[in-house]
Amino acid sequence: MEYPEIRHQESSENTVTLSLFIGEELNAFKGHFDSAPIVPGVVQIKWVIEFAKRYLCNNVAPGVDSIEKLKFQQVIQPGNMISLQIELSNNKLLFSFSAEEDKYSSGKIVIA
Repeated sequence: MEYPEIRHQESSENTVTLSLFIGEELNAFKGHFDSAPIVPGVVQIKWVIEFAKRYLCNNVAPGVDSIEKLKFQQVIQPGNMISLQIELSNNKLLFSFSAEEDKYSSGKIVIA
């Protein structure tokens, strides 16, 4: 499996919020790491782009120009239930991965 399971979705014209279950069968965990599996940052960015394509960009994959203010605060591990919020604003995808009071990562992807 390449993407986490979407358990719930809320969307508006420029924003989508997804509740994601991070199952241990995800390809993201292969090689990262056997004794303490985590979702790599590059995979998180891939998920943001894919879900933005599905819900905000009319199924057109946005081209990435640059990434700004990227922060990784905690690791995402198998079994986590997390929220991904993506907002499309002025050719930028503003995103955050979080769960209740925990913040995992956030940033801005400038799209072409």
